[in-house]
Amino acid sequence: MGFLQYCISAIQEESYLHDLIFVSLYGLIAYSFGMVIIRLFQQILSQSRWRKKVLDWKDDQSTIQLQKNYTTGRYPIIVLKHDGDIAMTAGIFFSKIYISTNLISRLSEGELQAVIWHEYAHCRHYDPLRLFLVRLIKDSLPFIPMFKKGYHHIQVWMELLADQYAIRKMKGPYELACVLMKCSERKDNNMMVTHVSLADVEINYRIKQLLLPNKVQVPLFDVKPLVVSSIFIIILSGVVASSCS
Repeated sequence: MGFLQYCISAIQEESYLHDLIFVSLYGLIAYSFGMVIIRLFQQILSQSRWRKKVLDWKDDQSTIQLQKNYTTGRYPIIVLKHDGDIAMTAGIFFSKIYISTNLISRLSEGELQAVIWHEYAHCRHYDPLRLFLVRLIKDSLPFIPMFKKGYHHIQVWMELLADQYAIRKMKGPYELACVLMKCSERKDNNMMVTHVSLADVEINYRIKQLLLPNKVQVPLFDVKPLVVSSIFIIILSGVVASSCS
């Protein structure tokens, strides 16, 4: 606490250190706004490239058949001709469910239904939009490390909540468990969810939830990023307070 008090008192004085900190603060603000603009531009490009891929990969006949078999309301299902195991929700404002022909061929009817309900949950919870906004905050404020940990925490819980929805719809976890086991066995192709590749750590949390419902705990913050973030926020608050006084 003595060190923090020294830092705050130093930046409140008219000194070279005071001016340097203010210049650095304005630089961080400019960086944050710049990253927001860059990420928005990258998102537009990514959406454009994805639409082109969908046009190239779309299997019209399979898409029509799948939409006849499964009703997902205002969230259409698109089947893609692809050799990978793809099951994803894409579209920030108008979400759609995308499933690859390869994954469909590897799943039973019940397993496919569980996957569709999982993706449907992402759509109805607006997960692509929420994930994009959280990623935008994380990328524009990299000097606050707890945002990176918080982004991972939210990402994992989106998957867990979508699994819970699928389990309720399927009246049990069996089909979803089979899907997770099949996808975790194939290391050459990732199963994709809301534009994020499914890492092993998320699969571990999801399998644990199937085995121990209501007992999964996802740590929100580690000590180091929390301490660093707290120190930065305290110093930043001192700068703002001194500028207003």
